[in-house]
Amino acid sequence: MATWEDGPEYAPIQRPNQFTVPEVPPLSMAPPVAHPAAGAPAERPRFDVPSAPTVALEALRPEEQDPRDPSVPFEVVSSAATTADSAWGAAHWSRPDGDWGPPAGAPEALPYDPTTPMAQHAPPPTSGHGAVDGGPTAWAAPNPYGGPAQSGYPAPGTTEWFAPPPSAGPPANPADAGSVLKAATPGVLITLGIGGFIYLVAPLTLGIAFALANRITVAKEAVRRVFLVGLGVLAFFALVGALTNGDSFVDWWSFVGWWAVLISWCVGIALLIVIYRALRNPGPGGGYQRPWS
Repeated sequence: MATWEDGPEYAPIQRPNQFTVPEVPPLSMAPPVAHPAAGAPAERPRFDVPSAPTVALEALRPEEQDPRDPSVPFEVVSSAATTADSAWGAAHWSRPDGDWGPPAGAPEALPYDPTTPMAQHAPPPTSGHGAVDGGPTAWAAPNPYGGPAQSGYPAPGTTEWFAPPPSAGPPANPADAGSVLKAATPGVLITLGIGGFIYLVAPLTLGIAFALANRITVAKEAVRRVFLVGLGVLAFFALVGALTNGDSFVDWWSFVGWWAVLISWCVGIALLIVIYRALRNPGPGGGYQRPWS
């Protein structure tokens, strides 16, 4: 039979008269919280001279075994990290003579001692430099300086190191015909070319070319002015055509189309001239940025 232990929906409707005593031991009592100021003196203590004689503080200073003059600089051993004027130079440092081994003034070969931990794991050489023939002799220590430089670059600090790189020749002229056509973008040139031969669509192609001119990155302001002037002239002749040829739409569109053909040629030529001058003489804004690709 289900009881209240199975869930609240099985709890008895009436409160029981008594509850069963739990079979677990009662919880232990928490220790009382001690006050931080318990046991502190009621009056503030007075700090005075010690009651008994003590040793002076000067006598507690240890004696210097090897005093050093602070005005004299430290003496360091020349190494790969100290022969260069910077961390980059130290990482790319190599001996000027290109030979293998430590530089002049480095520690010489150490005597071979078979009792050292390194000698117990690595047997002494039996031939070549530092060979052992019947007794302990000098053996070559590991070289921490690496091999000779193989990059072919001049040594750091020399005149050749700070010299400019050799020139690969005169720079290419960015104002040639190919660069001008690429900077003008094929979309603008093709659209103006179509409008320069077909008068029926010339007004539309001129507007499309103006929209495609946003992709031109050379002399953007000058290119925009060229198109605005061309569209302004076309709007003027469209108004003139509406006043003179307003009886027929075909006659008005033909009048505007032939003027749009002439304006397309003028805008195309002016566009190439503006781009050529911008590539030939780049201004402070950068001039030639990136051709259309």
